[in-house]
Order: sequence, then structure tokens, then C-alpha cells
Amino acid sequence: MSQQFDNTLDIKNIMDLETVLNNLGGDKELFVELATIFSEESFDQIKQIRDSIARGDLQSAAMVSHTLKGAVGNFAAKPAYYAAAQVEKMSRDGQLNEIADAVDVLEVEVNRLNSALERLVKEL
Repeated sequence: MSQQFDNTLDIKNIMDLETVLNNLGGDKELFVELATIFSEESFDQIKQIRDSIARGDLQSAAMVSHTLKGAVGNFAAKPAYYAAAQVEKMSRDGQLNEIADAVDVLEVEVNRLNSALERLVKEL
């Protein structure tokens, strides 16, 4: 699922930059490094979740969702965090038939976060 985002993206609805920078001691270089790593790894994590679900391996889907939840939590990205938590819970609860829509939501939120991070990295 690919989605285009425009430059009018409201970062405040995606993440709390002030909290993130405060947690990093104001270290903008560290922020850029973390954003770059997240951008590189998050797409693969979504793919891993989808592949695990396709195999019926909900335990793996739950573990990757948990890892992704922690990563988005580093950016105080509540929508992505809650979406990852939902996928993790559904995986742990064995809700195989209902999980595809939750993964779609997670992917949209991760894409929104990546778009915001890309914009912020250019601005910092």
C-alpha cells in the first residue's frame, strides 16, 4: 500500500517533536540518526508483519508489532503507536480474520510518520 502525502502535513497530528527533542536532550543529530534508521527499518517491519500473518504465524506478527510499537514510541507518535498496539493485541489474541484492516491502518500511520520525519530531517 503506497500513499502520497503533501507538504501541508500537520506534524502535530502525527508526533510530538517537542517531547522527542526533549527526551533526546535537544540533540538534533541524534534525532536525524534515529529518524533515518526508523525510515529504513519500518517498511521492512510492515512487510514482516504481513508475511507473518500470511503464514498464520501470529506470534511473529506480535513480536514485530511490539518492536515497531517501541520504535514509533521513540517519536511520541501516538496514532502509529496505537495502531501498532492494536496489531500486537490482535496477533496475541489470535484474531487472524480481523487483523488485515488493522495492519492497513498501521501502514498508513507509519507512512505518515515517515513523511513527517523526512520533512523534519530536511528542516533541522
